Amino acid sequence: MLLINTSFSGYYKVSCEKEDLSKIIVDYQIDTESISVINNKISFIINEIEYSEIKNKYNIELLSENPEFFPKQKYNKLLENGFELGTYGNGYFTLSEIYSNLNKLKDKFIKYNIPTKIDTIGYSINNNPITSIIIGNIENNNGLLLTSLHHAREPASASVVCYFLYDILSQLEEGKSELIDLFDSAYISWVACVNPDGYLKNIASNPNGGGLWRKNTKNIDGNVVGVDLNRNYGPQDCWDSPRGGSSTITYNSTYRGDNPFSEPETQAIRNHVNSYSFSTALNFHSFGNVIVLPSTKNGVLTKDSSYFKDVFSNSKGINEYVHGIDTLTLAYKIRGSSDDYLNSLSPKRIRSVTPEIGDRKDGFYVQNSSELIEQCKKSLPLIFDTWKSINSYLIVKSDSIVIDKKQEGLINIKFKNIGLKPSIQQTISVDYNSKIVEYEIPAIKTGEEYLLGIPHNYISKQRIELSYHNGFEVATSNYFVLYYPEITKVNSFTENECFLYDGNIIINIDSNYFNESNCYSKLNILNPRNNYQYLNYEIKYAIETDFDLSTIELFNNLKWEYFEVKYGIENYGVFGGSSDTIPKYGYHGFEHDYFNETFDLSEIKSDLIELRIGMFSDRSRTFEGISIKNLAIYSDSNYDFTSIVLPINLKVEYINQHLSIKDYNGEVFIYDINGVLIFSTIYNAPFHIDLNKGIYFIKFANNIKKIISL
Repeated sequence: MLLINTSFSGYYKVSCEKEDLSKIIVDYQIDTESISVINNKISFIINEIEYSEIKNKYNIELLSENPEFFPKQKYNKLLENGFELGTYGNGYFTLSEIYSNLNKLKDKFIKYNIPTKIDTIGYSINNNPITSIIIGNIENNNGLLLTSLHHAREPASASVVCYFLYDILSQLEEGKSELIDLFDSAYISWVACVNPDGYLKNIASNPNGGGLWRKNTKNIDGNVVGVDLNRNYGPQDCWDSPRGGSSTITYNSTYRGDNPFSEPETQAIRNHVNSYSFSTALNFHSFGNVIVLPSTKNGVLTKDSSYFKDVFSNSKGINEYVHGIDTLTLAYKIRGSSDDYLNSLSPKRIRSVTPEIGDRKDGFYVQNSSELIEQCKKSLPLIFDTWKSINSYLIVKSDSIVIDKKQEGLINIKFKNIGLKPSIQQTISVDYNSKIVEYEIPAIKTGEEYLLGIPHNYISKQRIELSYHNGFEVATSNYFVLYYPEITKVNSFTENECFLYDGNIIINIDSNYFNESNCYSKLNILNPRNNYQYLNYEIKYAIETDFDLSTIELFNNLKWEYFEVKYGIENYGVFGGSSDTIPKYGYHGFEHDYFNETFDLSEIKSDLIELRIGMFSDRSRTFEGISIKNLAIYSDSNYDFTSIVLPINLKVEYINQHLSIKDYNGEVFIYDINGVLIFSTIYNAPFHIDLNKGIYFIKFANNIKKIISL
């Protein structure tokens, strides 16, 4: 441990060249959490001691003092779901307001007969209580742990969880009784402020918001040194990982302490975890709109990464979080974190990740309360889906269905259980334009998929609606089937130094995309001019989070327009080395598996559909880029909806050639794929029928005993 007098209160925003930053990180172990790019230079926030150490050794430009100070704005405290904004800064809570909210939440949940209690799980260095609210039935040994304010300058981490709990109350008031059942099977514990001393220090120094103290307030030899609590967790191989990711210098913001669990605050979390049985944890921080996946100890994804990716991808179109290991999402390393500790527990590990809440442009403190509320709303699907996934959680993976003319038999609709417990065997209903047919699906193990086959006698753009129990409530999914589409491939492509086209797939020329400020490649597709048409492709990508971006654009109305891509984000960004005034909508982050994108092009009337792919870089780190396959226009001249009247109470059978029915007495009806009756009779003995290969609907007046398809 290197001890230096740390009686300081000032912070500075500075910038330097990228080459200098790499040296500074190695030589001084500074915190790079606040990093951003301005005019092709890296900017970051450091304390006054760090500034005095490096300002004369490197080409450092001072941008501002007190960089997170914003004037206090007027705002309405009470919101529509009963949630009240706090009085610290532009809507954050003071520590006393956090404690007050815990008591209010307890009283409200008890009114719904949901077991709720408040525990003091430990005390800070300055003897401030570290408090948890526990909601739900703890006897089921199946809990979700939520933590906030490990770092004192990240007040949004408390706001988002508090907003979530008030949102649950709002839904309970509207009669959503399923939530009561969910609390009975998966309780929630929220440790609202892990670091009360550091938080009080910031409020005292900056009552209008903007305090940048990060650590606790540990005092060594009369100096307030502080320890970064999210670098103080054990075990030893996490705290002291040779990979790096924390500092041994006391004045640094990531100082890890003398030993694992040297601080009473991390000891309190350890004791709390040992007292209950948690399945999953979300440790909230800010900022970046990313989710840091373990393991930060060694920089390799754990075996739970597929579980987390499924859960977060399910809600990703709403909350726009990028997920990956620390160096891919935050651009710096971490060791001794709460995630690595919780994931290392044995015999029952706690699946734990870190959501970083808020945009980079907002920093640690928003400039107005509406931005804070937006952060809270974006986080709701993330927390809800994680909570629901503690049990079984069944989702439908397909978005739309396209049938090739050569395809015969069944349409496969993919169900997946992204929860931690097996799903139930159940009967689901399929609505074919208001005609209901029921199917049985088996119990599905955690992480596994099941393909439901249904006959494809559907015509252009016919609606299919599935109703099933997802483990929490009855859910519905809507689908539109495009039957027998015409497929028009790309007929011309402009190659450049960024992209290459080989007739089916667009790839980057090298292993990483070129380090240019921006580049485009143009694609032309002949317009099939049918009544209904859309662009479809599959894509995966690896693009530097926040700083680089890839776009898909359409030339329409004499201008280029950005497609609002499924897993994309709108961002003014720093792409090309400078802040842009026109937002771009595109891909960044890491999606390692191909997924499908679809965009309606029915309004395009020109003979040629012009597309372009853009890649924007801040000319710093690069990754593999984007890979697109099966890019084409799918179209159909038959746009009208047409209902096919199907008989009810049917057994669907795929006939290879012969149909034999045994041990049956009664009336038999057989319909073809279009619902046309082709055979009916009364049999008092087993019978055998020769049919063409295909799908048939078989209706029986009495219970069927045995069917044999040959």
